[in-house]
Amino acid sequence: MRERLLGAISALGVERPYAVLGAALALTLVAAALVPSLEISTSRFDVIAGETSFVEAPGARTDLVALVTADDDATTRATADALAARLAEAPGVRGVFHRVDPAMFRGRELLFLSEDEARAMVAGAELRGLGDWVGAARAGLGGDRAETLDALDDDGAIDDEAGLAWLTAMLEEAEAWQRDPERTTLGLGLDRRDRAPVDAEGYLTSGDGRTRYVLVTPEVVTDRYDAVAPLVRQARAIAAEVASEHDARIRFTGYPALAVDEVEAIRGGSLVTGVVSGVLVMLLFALGFRSRGGVVVAGLPLGLGMLWAFGGIAVALGHLNLLTQAAAPVFVGLGIDFAVHLLSAYDAARRGGAAHAAAIDAAMRGAGKAILTGGLTTAGAFGALLVTEHDAFRELGLVAGLGLLVVLGAVLFLTPALLTVGQRRGWLWLMVGQGPAPAWTRPAEGRLVALTGRPWVVLGGVAAITAALALGVGRVRFEANVEALLPADAPSVIAARQLRADETFSSEVLVTRAPDLATLARRTAALEALPSVGHVESLASFAPPDSQRILQIARATPVTPSPPTAPLGERLRGL
Repeated sequence: MRERLLGAISALGVERPYAVLGAALALTLVAAALVPSLEISTSRFDVIAGETSFVEAPGARTDLVALVTADDDATTRATADALAARLAEAPGVRGVFHRVDPAMFRGRELLFLSEDEARAMVAGAELRGLGDWVGAARAGLGGDRAETLDALDDDGAIDDEAGLAWLTAMLEEAEAWQRDPERTTLGLGLDRRDRAPVDAEGYLTSGDGRTRYVLVTPEVVTDRYDAVAPLVRQARAIAAEVASEHDARIRFTGYPALAVDEVEAIRGGSLVTGVVSGVLVMLLFALGFRSRGGVVVAGLPLGLGMLWAFGGIAVALGHLNLLTQAAAPVFVGLGIDFAVHLLSAYDAARRGGAAHAAAIDAAMRGAGKAILTGGLTTAGAFGALLVTEHDAFRELGLVAGLGLLVVLGAVLFLTPALLTVGQRRGWLWLMVGQGPAPAWTRPAEGRLVALTGRPWVVLGGVAAITAALALGVGRVRFEANVEALLPADAPSVIAARQLRADETFSSEVLVTRAPDLATLARRTAALEALPSVGHVESLASFAPPDSQRILQIARATPVTPSPPTAPLGERLRGL
């Protein structure tokens, strides 16, 4: 049946070549009209089966994350403030978060004390006189001036000079407290590295305190290129201006930034790869056949077949995803094999003295059978991906399988027609098999014939090579990190590596929900105990650890008279 089918295709190309080329022209026009409608899906979320997609889950992180660094903390904070203010006004931005306002905790600072700290506060409130302060300092309740205990002599007494220095320090502290009573309470509940990744001023900060983070939430939750690219470009433009004004450095990462850099790398790489692969294949083809006609007769069906394939994909699927965007090099690499085998058989028949029609028929019935079988089995192998649950691989199977079948059909139908037109019109650029075979191919053919006459040598060599390569199989690993596939110098990848190195913050999280705070606290503790978990954040991280117990201790604190309203220094100078 295959021979009859291939014989009919051969006869059609020889007898009615212009009809075949006319039909090809019509298909080309239709495909050219369809290809522009082929969308490029740039979303990672879209290639995940719907039932397993996390993007629909509450808390899925699709924020744009800015990493702000400068030479000092004041500049870094000012840069973060300016960037947040500018981004908040940008279109497409739902909200910006970069700082926890300390005023939210004012009046509630004591609730964030530990029980030991609360009891120390009670003990401090009961102190009367300098002697009590000295005793409290010796007991570890003196706070910031505890280092002055080093001034004590062996008998526990304080010499005059040390005592005067201590008294001066205590008076300075009292005066500072009277000038700004809130100075010692501003950071309570915030500057706690084990509870929240924020600094004393409430800014989201890295573990080393050198970087401030700004989270930008888009209005549309997606990682599609056409939706996030304008936002990312705008954010980077704003960041460049702010960084220049404050002499700081700003980088962006997060799903939106990674998606933009990923798509731009893929688009640029796919175009370059497609062009380079096509040029190299044609050059090798020209060297192999030493014929301009071979290049045209092989390249034209391949190029038109790829165009038809993408037109068919536009009808059958409507889009390409991150995997199937690289289909062009696959079509070139596999599709050129069809043309090579078919033209090689025709070339050999013609150089052997066969007439044009007989050579085409022999090539189609001989090499054509192998080409048809190989093309169908390869397309079938890709088609097996249609049963997988992963959308990306299902689409890869459809695109690659359908595309190869279309390219195969283009080669089988157009090659006889093109060769016939070239033969009739005497166009050398459409003719193959003229004159003797190139001299350089004869020694190679002789060596191959001699080698195939020694099967055990061939099999032994294959076995040795297989054994050597098998040693490296154990080193093959699955790379689950998509960022590792992106250019290492991409701005979002550099920022992602920096962010991943920070143990206190990440833009990639797993989200869990709890019915109440008690359950949440238990679940948080359980997650923190897992060796594979780097950091856990929850409402429990910001809630006071034991507010009821602290309130009981605070209520037991004796009420003391208010301190003098005038600064202590002024009162002393008035004495």
